[in-house]
Amino acid sequence: LVLKGLKEAGVEARVVERKAGQAPTKSLFNVILLPFSEMPTSLQSSILSNEDRSLLTKKNSAGQEYVLVTRPNDKAAYLVGQTGQGVVYAAASLIQLMTSGTGQVRIPAIHIRDFPDFKYRMAADWLSNVEINRWVYDWGDGVEGYAARIKRKLDLCARYKINMVLAHGFGWGTEFFPGFAAMMQDLNGY
Repeated sequence: LVLKGLKEAGVEARVVERKAGQAPTKSLFNVILLPFSEMPTSLQSSILSNEDRSLLTKKNSAGQEYVLVTRPNDKAAYLVGQTGQGVVYAAASLIQLMTSGTGQVRIPAIHIRDFPDFKYRMAADWLSNVEINRWVYDWGDGVEGYAARIKRKLDLCARYKINMVLAHGFGWGTEFFPGFAAMMQDLNGY
């Protein structure tokens, strides 16, 4: 999600996996994504406040909680979620905050502590559009073209933290067309 957002802003980026506790690269802007349970204790105390740590260790939560801290002077953004889903939501917020212009991407210095009011946020128009318009996204370019369009739509949903999409309902069989069941399995895993 972050790589795609940077690419759309015209920034060349790459993924470098770091081991826990390994220092970030000083010459590059580093985006550190990790669940709180994998965050080294030294980072927990230097990056997160007591309120942040309390939120990220809260029992009986939705697991979607996150803290996003950017430190442009240190060339770093820390995206810490209670779970992996929280990390994804932190990434979505970072992308929403990025601005680009004159060949540069700007990321503000921020500290966000966020948690959902609702466990499920659904793209409500999908089912009615698909059902009423009967496969409106099928533009005659086959299963691959259709699946690519739906994946772009799912990426858009992720950017807005929509975590439930219902795109198949009322009585379609598993073989609505040849390859339908396999395509839906692939989309469900996406």
